[in-house]
Amino acid sequence: MFSISNFKDYFQSQRWIIDRYTSEFTLQFRICRFLQSLDSNLVIELESNINRYGLEKFTKKEIDIEYYNNDDLHSCIELKYIRDKGSYNIQMFRFYEDIKFVEELIESGKFENGYCVLFTSIKELYTPPNRKLNPKNKENLKLYESFRKNQQLEGTVSIKTGPLNESISIKGKYNLNWFDFDNEIKSCVIRINQ
Repeated sequence: MFSISNFKDYFQSQRWIIDRYTSEFTLQFRICRFLQSLDSNLVIELESNINRYGLEKFTKKEIDIEYYNNDDLHSCIELKYIRDKGSYNIQMFRFYEDIKFVEELIESGKFENGYCVLFTSIKELYTPPNRKLNPKNKENLKLYESFRKNQQLEGTVSIKTGPLNESISIKGKYNLNWFDFDNEIKSCVIRINQ
């Protein structure tokens, strides 16, 4: 149901803007308005806690956007807006977490599909490198390569920066197809199904 090009059309029809001051929550709210414009009968929840479904010990505890028409067919959207160049590597890792979380939700049988939506103004996130990638911490190489070189997210990635030293594994393989959204903002959407 969620289409980034249709959302862009709706976004522009509302004369909204997105810039470095726009918050992630503003984008969540605008996506909800878009979904409601497609189907006024949708039930939409923001920051929906997974405990309502008896789910525990998942990668995250709250779903950014949950929507459904009836109790059987739920969908979800996890959203990231990466605009801080100083910590974009951490947010890239957090996007992997979003994917794992949606995979877990679908495996639970409570959700039929989900989307991981990424907005960014950071060119280093989506441009292929013009030289060999050489991160300060070698553990981060696969993370950088998955976004910038391979443009495909899969398997296990690690991040080591400051006190953060973590790794995460996702089951699927997801291509990053970047879309010109607005005002030098790029976006990509990953759809995850049962």
